Amino acid sequence: MRKIISLFVLSIIFHSCLVGQDTTNSLSNTSCGARFIQEFTSGHSSLDFGAGMPNCDFSQMNNSFEPTYGSRIESRFTCVGITYKGTLQAGSQWTSDALFSIQYYIPKNYLFSDSLSFTLSGYQIGTTCCKDIFSQAQHFDLLAGIGFSIGRLALSRQDDIFASASGKYTNPFFSPKVIVEPRVLFGPISLAFRSEYLFDVSKNDWRRKNEALPLIGKAAATGFSAQIVLGFRLD
Repeated sequence: MRKIISLFVLSIIFHSCLVGQDTTNSLSNTSCGARFIQEFTSGHSSLDFGAGMPNCDFSQMNNSFEPTYGSRIESRFTCVGITYKGTLQAGSQWTSDALFSIQYYIPKNYLFSDSLSFTLSGYQIGTTCCKDIFSQAQHFDLLAGIGFSIGRLALSRQDDIFASASGKYTNPFFSPKVIVEPRVLFGPISLAFRSEYLFDVSKNDWRRKNEALPLIGKAAATGFSAQIVLGFRLD
């Protein structure tokens, strides 16, 4: 919790430094710093549909699974999602591209034995503030930025022999992230490759919905994510 509060305070201070200056104390309008703050945006909004593979860190969880069951849970998901891309204006100076996304992790089943299986699923909701490094290009954007995602991993255990040991584990997460996204524009349609790296700063503990469930190792939503994104321009 202290890490989350510290990151939140630092982000407020960072944004205040960017947008809290008045015009008389800011950089010259012709300077590189002022141009970066005021410009370098794509200038268009879109609705994006994506599919990809986010990765997580399941090393501690698998260290508790392998000695007992001789099996492990893959740390890679398949996901589908939707993103709204628009323009963020803060004060009279700061302008950037902003992404608001929702991703759904497609459930995947793992059969550990004839009587024991697990189903892994999840979701994440994220927001990102970006700059378009190639803002002057007509048919190409290169977005780079920072943001965060919140979400939840879920692991369902099905034990056909000991029914009382069946149930669900949940693992909520908060992950600051960085993003790089090259995007090619074809009139009202765009095609992008969205790469993100998430760093999970939450506790990483699994919460048991059934107290009879055995304890398992921690899991973190830390890792690299890659998506192919098809966008439809809204303006």
